[in-house]
Amino acid sequence: QAVQDLKIDFPVFVDPEGKLAEIFEVHTIPLTVVMDADRRILKIHNGENDWNGADFRAELDGWLAH
Repeated sequence: QAVQDLKIDFPVFVDPEGKLAEIFEVHTIPLTVVMDADRRILKIHNGENDWNGADFRAELDGWLAH
């Protein structure tokens, strides 16, 4: 419901059995996993983050440049 209410247009996965939580060693929520088009993991971040901050934007720009 929240995905629809917030009009989120990127994939959101639910892990009711906790299998992904175990694989990614989830210790906090939210957990953000950034992957490229080839499904390689570029970043795993536990907890909140300023996704519009200069540090992450620079990291994102680097990924997009490749």
